[in-house]
Amino acid sequence: MLNTPRLTNFAFPVAEIFKIWTDVNESDTPSLFTFPFFYTPHPLCIRAAEELQTLLNNDSLWDHNFGSIDSREEGANGKMFGVLIASNQKGQIGYLSAYSGQLENEPKEAGFVPFVYSTKGENHYFNQGVREISTISARIEELESSQYLSNAKHTLSHVKNEASLDLESRKALMRSKKAARKARRQALTDSHSGNELQAKLDELIRQSLESKAEYRFHQDNWNKRIEELQQSLQRIEKPILELKELRKAMSSALQKKLFDHYVFLNANGESKNLSEIFISTSTPQPPAGAGDCAAPKLLQYAFLNDLKPLAIAEFWWGQSPLTVVRKSGNYYPACRGKCEPILGHMLQGLNVEPNPILGGTSSHLKTDTIFEDAHMIVVNKPSGLLSVPGINHSDSVLFRMEQKYPE
Repeated sequence: MLNTPRLTNFAFPVAEIFKIWTDVNESDTPSLFTFPFFYTPHPLCIRAAEELQTLLNNDSLWDHNFGSIDSREEGANGKMFGVLIASNQKGQIGYLSAYSGQLENEPKEAGFVPFVYSTKGENHYFNQGVREISTISARIEELESSQYLSNAKHTLSHVKNEASLDLESRKALMRSKKAARKARRQALTDSHSGNELQAKLDELIRQSLESKAEYRFHQDNWNKRIEELQQSLQRIEKPILELKELRKAMSSALQKKLFDHYVFLNANGESKNLSEIFISTSTPQPPAGAGDCAAPKLLQYAFLNDLKPLAIAEFWWGQSPLTVVRKSGNYYPACRGKCEPILGHMLQGLNVEPNPILGGTSSHLKTDTIFEDAHMIVVNKPSGLLSVPGINHSDSVLFRMEQKYPE
């Protein structure tokens, strides 16, 4: 086992959380554990989910507003819930419940598994760190809103604008003088010749050089003044930038420390923290909220309490989020971005169902034609059937339609 921090927040008695069924025995359970990213819920998972949903329907137990199923409510927040069917050392079958993320007020009667790693408590290092970072942020905000900084920015902006107008005016005057010299040059060429003409042309050249030199003189003066103001502004902004760098470093270190304390077991008794789990993925930095989803919580509690995981399912409850469509009561696979690397570790040692997409096991799924005419066809795609062929699996709605309608 790796030398990583162990969890200390599993103080809830198993008897309060593991709900045992007296009418279920081992013969009713699946032989393989659920492939969590593509599955049909096992009947025992459906039974457990329905029992949990009965509890969720009891509004008197909840301060949390899950929201209406059919309409949007201000402040409502639906949740993903999960159930894990498991057996204890006595061979008794039951289930665990969990939710993804956090709830402000959890009813004790619900008996959900606790967090994989909890940061509750004012004296917890994470909350202390957050307060320290917040203090730095407040100081940054104070400095950024100071009249001293505002005046420096305003002065620099005003001088830049003044310089631009002045130099543009001088350019226009230069263009006007240049046009006059051109006309004068043409007139002199027509009326003079010899040394007298050359002397007058030399005078025009002198005037041109003098005009350019005068413009450069004013341009250099403006640039020097602007540079002095920029340096003054940089001196004012330097403490702000230093505080921002300090805040960034502290935030990164605090996040890393938190990731190191999120330690996950697998069925082989091996442990890895989030940093170790994600280091070999395409996103070595674990995403926000990683480890707080229902599936890892359920498996972690089972492993820590000598329960054997048998099947798992997750369902959405309440108002759908704005970012993705979720229907209350429907079952959903575990999320790929946060959970796939974690579950890839946690499922080691369990006999898991093969990925049905790779295994080509969708032939039993039927497509129902809802509508058809000479121009279009509407097909009801069953859950578990691909819409288009995958890399290793050709069966899909598109493939079937191409076979049925080759023309």
